Amino acid sequence: MAIRGSLFFIFNNSLKEFSTAASQFSGFTELLHFLLLEYIKSGGFPEAITTQLIDGTDENKAKIYEKTINSVLEKIELSGLSKENSKRILLWILDTRSQTISYSGIGKDIGLKVVTVEKYLETLEQLQLVTVLTPPAEPEKSTYLKKAYLTDPMLEHSL
Repeated sequence: MAIRGSLFFIFNNSLKEFSTAASQFSGFTELLHFLLLEYIKSGGFPEAITTQLIDGTDENKAKIYEKTINSVLEKIELSGLSKENSKRILLWILDTRSQTISYSGIGKDIGLKVVTVEKYLETLEQLQLVTVLTPPAEPEKSTYLKKAYLTDPMLEHSL
């Protein structure tokens, strides 16, 4: 019983400390909300967020988008994949978002073998650039029920 009472005391003090700390940030809620929305628009690329806030001209945005996609493609190339094929697959995913996909359908549309498409999608998923969703029941049998999405909004804007 003594342990239970002391845990309640610690928890109660933690809530008081948290409440005190949170009240110090109450004047920044609008700024934090604005920054969160900017982050959601531009994804996890800090330079894009900074450029958007400081100089949001279309010319600078285009430079940042180009720089972002080039750096992403360079990282993909380090994984042993072709930049061109990776970009074609990423563009295909962007164009067909929320539609069901199959590796053979992607391969047919962009001119790659099914095994190659599967390898590229696995690598892009490991690099956290793409998320491939499959139904929870028997995913190995549901090859035609997959959906693929780009994981970062900045990548979407860049493409």
